[in-house]
Amino acid sequence: MKNIYAYYFVIIAPIIPFYFWHNYLETEWVVFAVFFYILPYRIILDTWRLLSLEAIEPNKIWITLIPFLRFKYYRALFLGIRPKDESATLS
Repeated sequence: MKNIYAYYFVIIAPIIPFYFWHNYLETEWVVFAVFFYILPYRIILDTWRLLSLEAIEPNKIWITLIPFLRFKYYRALFLGIRPKDESATLS
């Protein structure tokens, strides 16, 4: 998912129905939907974007599972700017 507009659409699209339906749903369903959106949905979506931008390697997918560690790749996720190669600066 290299297109940033598609990424933002996929992020925002699930929120729109709950904005209109939150008065008609029971509280438990809304809480479940929010947790589902935050935990598995966004983690999978952000991992998919980082892999498609080649910001992380496939063997480092575990980085996106640790809370707040994926914010290291904030620029890659939300702006589409790849992080600098850290291995080149270490040598």
